[in-house]
Amino acid sequence: LGVVCLYRMGRYDEAKERIHTAMNLLKTHKDPAKEIHARTLLANILLATGELQNALELFRVSHEHFRKTGHRKNENITICMIANVYTRLGDLDTALEYYFQSLKISREEADIHTEASTTHNIAVVYIQLSELDRATEYLTRSVKLFKTVGDKNFQAKSLNSLANISRKTRHYERGLDYANQSLELSDATGSDEGKTTNFLTIGSILIEMEQFELAFDNLQKALVLAKEMNSPQFQ
Repeated sequence: LGVVCLYRMGRYDEAKERIHTAMNLLKTHKDPAKEIHARTLLANILLATGELQNALELFRVSHEHFRKTGHRKNENITICMIANVYTRLGDLDTALEYYFQSLKISREEADIHTEASTTHNIAVVYIQLSELDRATEYLTRSVKLFKTVGDKNFQAKSLNSLANISRKTRHYERGLDYANQSLELSDATGSDEGKTTNFLTIGSILIEMEQFELAFDNLQKALVLAKEMNSPQFQ
């Protein structure tokens, strides 16, 4: 638990030191199940610190263990993490292969939330590949799936992504509709980060529509929220 807390607080060096100590103890006590969970946690820490190849190796070990022992939920989680690493490495075709494996397992296990997340992530990869029609297809599916499980935050993210695709393809009115739907959900969940992203998206669309006063108003709203969150990412 201490390692998890350090990881969540971003104290990655301390977390790595403690997890290595824990793994050595687990080897001594011959507890392979706990050891594999420790390896998976270490892989997440390495991913957070940008040590992608090392993270990938550990995720592969964890995946093989969960596959052999029949832990489908954990197997699926590690498949998604492997896909995430390949996405960050820029190997998008391999990332898609793993995401589609995850999609298959999610459907077999009736795990709608993981299916929704994976569907969204597939869309993100297609956006990076500039395959916007495919991205739109998968984002539309993810919106429906997130709505089914009641996850308004990720439903809002998928809608905002659809708004940005509409902006890129110059379907501005459609983009504003998606962005406003997303904003409504972000407001309902109290997500200032979501609202900031939505105002930026709406502002960007309005600039391309040459509605500069309205665009400025939305960008100002985004700036106010960013300052309240003390978030340099948006300022």
